[in-house]
Amino acid sequence: MPMPAANAKNVIVTGASSGIGFACVEGLLAEGHCVCGADLQPIPAERLQADPTRFVGVRANIADETNCGRVVARAVEAFGTLNALIHMAAVHSTLTWRELTTEHFDHTLAVNVTGSFLIARAAAEHMTSGGAIVLTSSGSINVGGVGGRGRGGPAYVASKAAIIGLTRALARSRARSLRSAFASTPSAPGQPKRP
Repeated sequence: MPMPAANAKNVIVTGASSGIGFACVEGLLAEGHCVCGADLQPIPAERLQADPTRFVGVRANIADETNCGRVVARAVEAFGTLNALIHMAAVHSTLTWRELTTEHFDHTLAVNVTGSFLIARAAAEHMTSGGAIVLTSSGSINVGGVGGRGRGGPAYVASKAAIIGLTRALARSRARSLRSAFASTPSAPGQPKRP
């Protein structure tokens, strides 16, 4: 049941076209929040069954600073304020040490690490009176995934390990206006679980 408008929050969700990002959008809308979904791919808005005044979709490359600014500006334009960012956009890399190229490694870091920094910084600038930013890491950092057969490889593991340090730095830098926490979540319904 949707919550009263007074308790509703305005949230940006990246990686909103599929997987955990899409599940976050669905859940937030079902609870009565307003959501700006961002993704490189089109967001299947017809599957959301939401009040069109509470959802806007933006096609954006999170690894691009201008695009991140555009996502935040669109959310603020649509809803007036911004209360939270749930950053799920990422690329997965299963390449092993032998398969990995410098270009692929750099691309994975650009999307997963630099993109996290860019969207978090853009969102934080609009959360001067409080807010929450969720950046996502992976359990693969604890086992040191080697890649192959769908498992995260060195580029993915390195990028997700960097998110832990980035989150800590963000939390300390913006402690007066933002809340941060570490959380572990299962895969979204219908998504394969990684070993």
